[in-house]
Amino acid sequence: RILREYPIEAGVDIQFETLDEAQADELRATVWDEWLSNELTRPDLPPIVGQLTSLGVRLSTVRDVGLALLNHRSSDVVDTLRGLDAPPVDWSNALRELRNVVDQLGESDSEIRTSYGIKRVQSKNLEKLRLFCDEIETLRGSERDQRVLGKMPYSDGAKYGEPFQTVIDRLREAISAPIIRELVNWLAPNDDSDRGFFAAYETAKAERGALDFDDLLVHARNLVRDVPDARRRLRETYRALVVDEFQDTDPVQAELILSLIHISEPTRPY
Repeated sequence: RILREYPIEAGVDIQFETLDEAQADELRATVWDEWLSNELTRPDLPPIVGQLTSLGVRLSTVRDVGLALLNHRSSDVVDTLRGLDAPPVDWSNALRELRNVVDQLGESDSEIRTSYGIKRVQSKNLEKLRLFCDEIETLRGSERDQRVLGKMPYSDGAKYGEPFQTVIDRLREAISAPIIRELVNWLAPNDDSDRGFFAAYETAKAERGALDFDDLLVHARNLVRDVPDARRRLRETYRALVVDEFQDTDPVQAELILSLIHISEPTRPY
């Protein structure tokens, strides 16, 4: 309603179409298919595409990531992922640490386990971890990365999985950080180019004169936050606001609300 009352001040089409969830999902899927088809024919295809392929990541998974990120484009999530960084993995030290964990677990097993049946099962698990370390030592490049990112040789919650998993989690973070960063920069380049999936979606909406739910929130927030005259008139019109479950509001919604109720000039609450 706010945007209908102040379309010019908000910088939106006077007769904009509002996309419901189903319409927005359909448009995103169509844009994704067209964008990806064009991308895969590029002579300068980004290296991240080959890297994802070598890791066994399916394009359907990349699609799911792209659509999920698109739903968070008004937050800081995308910018945070663009800046992910981690030092390269020192595989010699990593393997040494993993083998030390296995050795320590073996020592504690001999000290505290007295039941033959339990000890036999635990020893079998230890052997699986040793074989995993041997396997990692023989692998290189994307094959090694894929193995570390894959399933571990123990069930979730297993006693021997916990300390070993702590080291694995650090390795996974180091492996994943540059992959996620490059993937996000492919889907949503942090520049003025129109090559990313996000830009293609924005272009499709603009051609249709349409806004989705996130657009409604962002444009309304920007209007109330950045246009003093509109903010003053809206405050005069809406003398009180009732917000149900305020703790569940996202940053854009909260900033819109706080911009309406603050007497002084609004500042970013997040």
